[in-house]
Amino acid sequence: MTPTAARAFWRALVDNAAGLIVDAHTLYPTSPARAQALVVLAQEELGKSEWIFDACWERWKSRSDEPVDVPRLRDHGRSHIEKFATADEASGIIRFFWFVPPDEKPGEVVTVSDHEVREMYRRFAREADTDKQNGFYVDLLRDGTLSIPKDIDRPDLADEIVIAAQLCCQVMMTDASLADVMRDCLPDMVATYALVEGISESRRPPWGNR
Repeated sequence: MTPTAARAFWRALVDNAAGLIVDAHTLYPTSPARAQALVVLAQEELGKSEWIFDACWERWKSRSDEPVDVPRLRDHGRSHIEKFATADEASGIIRFFWFVPPDEKPGEVVTVSDHEVREMYRRFAREADTDKQNGFYVDLLRDGTLSIPKDIDRPDLADEIVIAAQLCCQVMMTDASLADVMRDCLPDMVATYALVEGISESRRPPWGNR
Protein backbone atom coordinates (compact mmCIF):
# COMPACT_ATOMS: atom_id res chain seq x y z
CA MET A 1 0.00 0.00 0.00
CA THR A 2 1.33 3.46 -0.82
CA PRO A 3 1.47 6.03 1.98
CA THR A 4 -1.04 8.17 0.07
CA ALA A 5 -3.49 5.28 -0.21
CA ALA A 6 -2.92 4.43 3.45
CA ARG A 7 -3.67 8.04 4.45
CA ALA A 8 -6.91 7.98 2.51
CA PHE A 9 -7.81 4.65 4.14
CA TRP A 10 -7.00 6.00 7.62
CA ARG A 11 -9.05 9.13 7.07
CA ALA A 12 -12.03 7.11 5.80
CA LEU A 13 -11.88 4.78 8.81
CA VAL A 14 -11.79 7.60 11.34
CA ASP A 15 -14.51 9.52 9.50
CA ASN A 16 -16.72 6.42 9.40
CA ALA A 17 -16.12 5.81 13.11
CA ALA A 18 -17.14 9.38 13.86
CA GLY A 19 -20.32 8.96 11.81
CA LEU A 20 -21.20 5.74 13.63
CA ILE A 21 -20.71 7.49 16.99
CA VAL A 22 -23.01 10.32 15.90
CA ASP A 23 -25.63 7.78 14.79
CA ALA A 24 -25.30 5.95 18.12
CA HIS A 25 -25.74 9.22 20.00
CA THR A 26 -28.91 9.91 18.00
CA LEU A 27 -30.33 6.40 18.43
CA TYR A 28 -29.51 6.05 22.12
CA PRO A 29 -32.72 7.51 23.62
CA THR A 30 -35.05 5.27 21.60
CA SER A 31 -32.98 2.21 20.65
CA PRO A 32 -30.10 1.68 23.08
CA ALA A 33 -29.23 -1.86 21.95
CA ARG A 34 -28.77 -0.77 18.33
CA ALA A 35 -26.87 2.28 19.49
CA GLN A 36 -24.54 -0.03 21.47
CA ALA A 37 -23.95 -2.09 18.33
CA LEU A 38 -22.94 1.06 16.43
CA VAL A 39 -20.51 2.06 19.20
CA VAL A 40 -18.83 -1.35 18.91
CA LEU A 41 -18.59 -0.98 15.12
CA ALA A 42 -17.07 2.49 15.56
CA GLN A 43 -14.41 1.12 17.89
CA GLU A 44 -13.60 -1.65 15.42
CA GLU A 45 -12.98 1.00 12.75
CA LEU A 46 -10.75 2.94 15.15
CA GLY A 47 -8.84 -0.27 15.88
CA LYS A 48 -8.07 -0.68 12.18
CA SER A 49 -7.06 2.97 11.98
CA GLU A 50 -4.53 2.38 14.79
CA TRP A 51 -2.86 -0.40 12.79
CA ILE A 52 -2.50 1.85 9.75
CA PHE A 53 -1.29 4.80 11.81
CA ASP A 54 1.38 2.75 13.59
CA ALA A 55 2.70 1.33 10.33
CA CYS A 56 2.49 4.45 8.18
CA TRP A 57 3.12 7.46 10.38
CA GLU A 58 6.82 7.79 9.60
CA ARG A 59 6.10 7.60 5.87
CA TRP A 60 3.48 10.34 6.16
CA LYS A 61 5.75 12.55 8.18
CA SER A 62 8.68 12.19 5.78
CA ARG A 63 6.41 12.40 2.72
CA SER A 64 7.93 9.17 1.47
CA ASP A 65 6.32 7.38 -1.47
CA GLU A 66 7.84 4.04 -0.50
CA PRO A 67 5.12 1.36 -0.15
CA VAL A 68 4.36 0.27 3.40
CA ASP A 69 3.18 -3.04 4.78
CA VAL A 70 0.47 -3.10 7.45
CA PRO A 71 0.80 -6.64 8.81
CA ARG A 72 -1.92 -6.41 11.45
CA LEU A 73 -4.40 -5.21 8.85
CA ARG A 74 -3.37 -8.03 6.54
CA ASP A 75 -3.54 -10.68 9.24
CA HIS A 76 -6.49 -9.47 11.31
CA GLY A 77 -8.48 -7.12 9.07
CA ARG A 78 -11.53 -9.41 9.22
CA SER A 79 -11.27 -10.14 12.93
CA HIS A 80 -13.86 -8.20 14.92
CA ILE A 81 -12.17 -9.32 18.13
CA GLU A 82 -8.70 -8.04 17.22
CA LYS A 83 -10.01 -4.74 15.89
CA PHE A 84 -12.08 -4.00 18.98
CA ALA A 85 -9.34 -5.20 21.35
CA THR A 86 -6.90 -2.74 19.73
CA ALA A 87 -9.29 0.18 20.18
CA ASP A 88 -10.19 -0.85 23.72
CA GLU A 89 -6.52 -0.95 24.67
CA ALA A 90 -5.98 2.46 23.06
CA SER A 91 -8.78 3.90 25.20
CA GLY A 92 -7.15 2.71 28.43
CA ILE A 93 -6.18 6.17 29.69
CA ILE A 94 -9.61 7.56 28.87
CA ARG A 95 -11.30 4.72 30.76
CA PHE A 96 -8.98 5.22 33.71
CA PHE A 97 -10.23 8.77 34.14
CA TRP A 98 -13.84 7.59 33.80
CA PHE A 99 -13.84 4.55 36.05
CA VAL A 100 -11.10 5.02 38.67
CA PRO A 101 -12.07 7.60 41.31
CA PRO A 102 -9.30 10.15 41.99
CA ASP A 103 -9.27 9.31 45.69
CA GLU A 104 -9.11 5.55 45.22
CA LYS A 105 -6.13 4.04 46.99
CA PRO A 106 -3.90 1.83 44.84
CA GLY A 107 -4.25 -1.87 45.52
CA GLU A 108 -1.69 -4.62 45.34
CA VAL A 109 0.58 -4.40 42.31
CA VAL A 110 0.20 -7.45 40.10
CA THR A 111 2.64 -8.15 37.29
CA VAL A 112 1.08 -9.52 34.13
CA SER A 113 2.62 -10.38 30.79
CA ASP A 114 1.87 -8.62 27.52
CA HIS A 115 0.10 -11.80 26.42
CA GLU A 116 -2.15 -11.74 29.48
CA VAL A 117 -2.99 -8.09 28.88
CA ARG A 118 -3.86 -8.81 25.27
CA GLU A 119 -6.02 -11.77 26.26
CA MET A 120 -7.87 -9.53 28.71
CA TYR A 121 -8.70 -7.09 25.91
CA ARG A 122 -9.74 -9.97 23.66
CA ARG A 123 -12.13 -11.13 26.37
CA PHE A 124 -13.62 -7.64 26.53
CA ALA A 125 -13.85 -7.67 22.73
CA ARG A 126 -15.74 -10.96 22.68
CA GLU A 127 -18.24 -9.52 25.17
CA ALA A 128 -18.61 -6.41 23.01
CA ASP A 129 -19.11 -8.53 19.88
CA THR A 130 -21.95 -10.37 21.64
CA ASP A 131 -23.49 -7.01 22.60
CA LYS A 132 -23.22 -5.91 18.97
CA GLN A 133 -25.02 -8.99 17.67
CA ASN A 134 -27.68 -8.76 20.36
CA GLY A 135 -28.32 -5.18 19.31
CA PHE A 136 -29.10 -6.17 15.72
CA TYR A 137 -30.67 -9.64 15.85
CA VAL A 138 -33.56 -11.43 17.52
CA ASP A 139 -32.28 -14.72 18.91
CA LEU A 140 -33.68 -17.78 20.67
CA LEU A 141 -31.61 -18.43 23.79
CA ARG A 142 -30.77 -21.82 25.23
CA ASP A 143 -33.35 -21.47 28.00
CA GLY A 144 -36.08 -20.92 25.41
CA THR A 145 -36.46 -17.17 25.93
CA LEU A 146 -36.07 -14.60 23.20
CA SER A 147 -33.37 -11.95 22.99
CA ILE A 148 -35.00 -8.94 21.35
CA PRO A 149 -33.00 -5.76 20.65
CA LYS A 150 -35.74 -3.34 21.71
CA ASP A 151 -36.03 -5.06 25.09
CA ILE A 152 -32.33 -4.80 25.96
CA ASP A 153 -31.28 -2.10 28.42
CA ARG A 154 -27.85 -0.49 28.27
CA PRO A 155 -27.48 1.51 31.51
CA ASP A 156 -23.88 2.56 30.84
CA LEU A 157 -24.32 3.37 27.17
CA ALA A 158 -24.40 7.15 27.52
CA ASP A 159 -20.93 7.02 29.04
CA GLU A 160 -19.71 4.51 26.45
CA ILE A 161 -20.77 6.78 23.59
CA VAL A 162 -18.82 9.68 25.10
CA ILE A 163 -15.77 7.47 25.68
CA ALA A 164 -15.88 6.33 22.04
CA ALA A 165 -16.12 9.97 20.93
CA GLN A 166 -13.16 10.88 23.13
CA LEU A 167 -11.15 8.02 21.64
CA CYS A 168 -12.00 9.22 18.14
CA CYS A 169 -10.82 12.72 19.08
CA GLN A 170 -7.69 11.25 20.67
CA VAL A 171 -6.84 9.42 17.44
CA MET A 172 -7.07 12.64 15.45
CA MET A 173 -5.23 14.75 18.02
CA THR A 174 -2.39 12.23 18.22
CA ASP A 175 -2.02 12.49 14.46
CA ALA A 176 -1.95 16.28 14.67
CA SER A 177 0.40 16.53 17.65
CA LEU A 178 3.00 14.27 16.05
CA ALA A 179 2.96 16.12 12.76
CA ASP A 180 5.90 18.00 11.39
CA VAL A 181 5.22 21.74 11.25
CA MET A 182 5.61 21.53 7.48
CA ARG A 183 2.71 19.11 7.11
CA ASP A 184 -0.86 19.92 8.06
CA CYS A 185 -2.55 16.94 9.70
CA LEU A 186 -5.63 17.97 11.61
CA PRO A 187 -6.88 20.35 8.87
CA ASP A 188 -7.76 17.34 6.70
CA MET A 189 -9.85 16.05 9.62
CA VAL A 190 -11.49 19.28 10.82
CA ALA A 191 -14.98 18.32 9.67
CA THR A 192 -14.64 14.86 11.19
CA TYR A 193 -13.37 16.26 14.49
CA ALA A 194 -16.33 18.64 14.63
CA LEU A 195 -18.73 15.69 14.32
CA VAL A 196 -17.66 14.14 17.61
CA GLU A 197 -16.19 17.04 19.60
CA GLY A 198 -19.52 18.05 21.08
CA ILE A 199 -20.39 14.47 22.01
CA SER A 200 -16.96 13.97 23.59
CA GLU A 201 -17.61 16.92 25.90
CA SER A 202 -21.27 16.20 26.65
CA ARG A 203 -20.70 14.15 29.82
CA ARG A 204 -18.16 13.92 32.62
CA PRO A 205 -17.25 11.10 35.03
CA PRO A 206 -19.39 10.98 38.20
CA TRP A 207 -16.69 12.83 40.18
CA GLY A 208 -16.12 15.45 37.48
CA ASN A 209 -12.73 16.43 36.12
CA ARG A 210 -9.60 15.46 38.01
